[in-house]
Amino acid sequence: MLVLAYLLLGFFYVPKIIQQQLQKQLQTNLNMQAEMSKVSFNPLTFTTAINDLQLTDSNNQNWYQSKQTGINFDPTNLLWGEWKFSDLNLKQPQITLLTDAKGQVLIPALPDFPTSPEPQEYINFSIDKITLTQGKMNLQANNIKQDFSLGLKTIEISHDQFSLADIDTNFNIKITTEDDEVLTLNGSYNHPQQNIQSKLSLINWQAQTLNKVLPDKLMIKTQGGMIQANGQVNWELSQKPILNFSDVKIQDLNTQWQDHIQLDTFQANITDVEIDTQTQKINIETIDSSNANWQLNWPVTVESSNTDNSVDEADSTWQIDINHINIKKWPVTITDDDINSSLSLQVTQLDLQGVNNSNQQFSATSQIDLTQGGTLSFNSKQQLSPLDIQTELILDAIELTQFAPWIADESGLVFTQGKLNTKQNIKINDDFMLTGDLSINDANIQNQSAQPIADWNQLNIAATSISSAEKTITIDQISLDNANSNIIIDPNKNINIQNLKSDSDDKDTEKTENDWVIKVGAINIKDTSTALIDESITPTVKTSISELSGQIKGLSSETLSKADVDISGKFNQFSPLSIQGKINPLSSDAYTDLKVVIKDLDLLVFSPYAIQSVAFPINGGKLDVELEYSLNQHELRGKNNLLFKQFKLGSKTPSPDAVDLPLKLAVSLLTDLNGEMKINLPVSGNLNDPEFSYGGLVGKAFFKLITSIVASPFKILGALIPNPDPNLSDIQFTSGSAEILESEQTKLNQIAEIIAQKPDLNLQLNPQIDPAFDTAGLKETSLLEKAPFATFDTDNADVTTWLEVQITPEELATYHNAQDEVDYPLIWKALIDRQQISEEQINALVQQRNLNIKNYLIENANISAEKVFVEQSQIQNNNQSLIKIGVSN
Repeated sequence: MLVLAYLLLGFFYVPKIIQQQLQKQLQTNLNMQAEMSKVSFNPLTFTTAINDLQLTDSNNQNWYQSKQTGINFDPTNLLWGEWKFSDLNLKQPQITLLTDAKGQVLIPALPDFPTSPEPQEYINFSIDKITLTQGKMNLQANNIKQDFSLGLKTIEISHDQFSLADIDTNFNIKITTEDDEVLTLNGSYNHPQQNIQSKLSLINWQAQTLNKVLPDKLMIKTQGGMIQANGQVNWELSQKPILNFSDVKIQDLNTQWQDHIQLDTFQANITDVEIDTQTQKINIETIDSSNANWQLNWPVTVESSNTDNSVDEADSTWQIDINHINIKKWPVTITDDDINSSLSLQVTQLDLQGVNNSNQQFSATSQIDLTQGGTLSFNSKQQLSPLDIQTELILDAIELTQFAPWIADESGLVFTQGKLNTKQNIKINDDFMLTGDLSINDANIQNQSAQPIADWNQLNIAATSISSAEKTITIDQISLDNANSNIIIDPNKNINIQNLKSDSDDKDTEKTENDWVIKVGAINIKDTSTALIDESITPTVKTSISELSGQIKGLSSETLSKADVDISGKFNQFSPLSIQGKINPLSSDAYTDLKVVIKDLDLLVFSPYAIQSVAFPINGGKLDVELEYSLNQHELRGKNNLLFKQFKLGSKTPSPDAVDLPLKLAVSLLTDLNGEMKINLPVSGNLNDPEFSYGGLVGKAFFKLITSIVASPFKILGALIPNPDPNLSDIQFTSGSAEILESEQTKLNQIAEIIAQKPDLNLQLNPQIDPAFDTAGLKETSLLEKAPFATFDTDNADVTTWLEVQITPEELATYHNAQDEVDYPLIWKALIDRQQISEEQINALVQQRNLNIKNYLIENANISAEKVFVEQSQIQNNNQSLIKIGVSN
């Protein structure tokens, strides 16, 4: 009967007691509410099953629920006053934990435990083993990421003596996630002190789990990898835990940031990691990594995350200190999608000491090997606030061909070879300071059409200094050795350098007090050459300046500074060239005062240009050039002093682009007896004039020179004889006469002397008459031919008697002067006016004059008749008549 009563009480009454006591104890000790759908108790096995258990905290937040909670009770320990449970089985438990932005636990809301040192009364109970199956934990950590959840496959907990008393009790926890990741905790727990001290291990944790932890705004996605860790946790539950990891191993990590950074097969060993979540400090002793493949894609365009997982920046600032980071053999590939090109390198060694974000100084040394050749290394000491960076940067034998796509994109230049070497000391704080040397050796540059532009053996830039505080860029020496450049004009008249890019914009270049000052001590040029290849003309013209050596000394952007130029070389291999003077190209007020001298320049090479521009080929000759040019305040002034020696032009050839100029005649006029022709051609212009063109400036000056020479040839030819008449080309005649005056005979004799020295010239007789002027002379001549005397003389009785007969007595009475004497001159004038002169008579006069001059030149000056030509007469109303003598060839 007692057994039956025991069983009835056990099966039907004890479950109610268990439910009431469980609810009471949770309410009393933890201030939590418990709800359940069913409680069953087996008095034979002392097992209890609680279905659909739900726990809510003091804020009525549900933080725990399970499908079934199974408890195996060991009643034998009641003899010693201990409630002991051999097993606690939790099926499908779901736990919800919520923290605020500071990491404080909000769900469950844990009670404040008494801090009084007085002993408290606690129920003495223990649980040997706690097992969870198909559990799930939902962690909402607002200080890390919203809506973080982690699925659990099993949670196994064993506790040797779980107690509410103030004692340390040992426990073991093994948590297995749905991805077979294992977290083990082996330690002790003190419930009144709310303290956990435990060893911690992470086994086979998938790196993808980081995707659940990292904020979305970081836009980092991890595709693979494994994380292993061993350490210890010390957690006073009223505060935040302190985690210490003796070692953390990361294996084959594959992760990606947007489409811009891809990290594959990352391996790392991390030792002695301390994470104090209460003070937000992370201390790491070492990070060692010897394997990682980096893919960097450019350009970077940051896309915003749709989920706002931000936390208060003031509360999320962690202090991080890493004693030592050692990286070896990291291959890196940088891909630029804009220009469809990539760069490969390997971080051979990167050593960081004392890395932190707490404004303490740390150091870094590195060696980076570029796959296609060259090494980059640096040694740096850095402090973030106040900013203080001191770095020694060394680039050794960097092959520039691997940077060719980027250089071409920025400048249009393509490096087909070349090595860069530099050593720079860089200081960055409130100001920027850079000092060092740079060289580019064995370089070759083309444009993007594979046309050669330049190559050189050595380009050295020595003792460079850049200071933002002083706003100065100072270079002690620039040396260029054994360099060659090419200017190529293709058949379509495109120049190989015309499509190169420039960073200069149309900006106001007026100097202000904030402008930087650029100083270059000296530019040294040695054995350098420049070639011009013009394929737009047939045959192709090739010219060159070679063996250029010299110096430009004292370049500066300061307005009053002027650099000295002294350079010499050879033009077309044999003609000496010198450039001397002063320049200031760096100043906004550009200044130039240069003298360029070329001796014995062979002109045959320029014959194709002569055919195209003036329709005459060059058959021979040399040229001495002396150019003097000055540029000041945008005003250009130039003197072109040219000495042609034995210069010869061929026969005129058809050329549709040629300017119609009597060039051959001008050459003949200008060439002296020694076969030399001197031309002084001044030019001037303003560079700010939108229509300014140096070629147009020189072309206009040359055209004006030639036309003026041909128009007045004897101004040039008069220099061939002593004391030439200033009006040598104008043979004057008296009115109505064809007689050559003595003074004009002298001119003709001088012309004959000139022609004797210029046998290739012909004479052109150009009659210029004034009909009124010559008609008066012809009338007087006509009257004298009718008179019985040869000369009009009023003292001659025969003259006066003849005059009185020519008029009637009535007319005679009207020709008296004031003394009532006959005015014979007035009668003579009246008779002249009555003479009739025809056009034929005037033409005959002109013909006679031409004939007289031609005969004089042939008979008296010994000029061949074939060299004298008569042109059509021209009427000029200038009260004179003459024959202007010109020349032709």
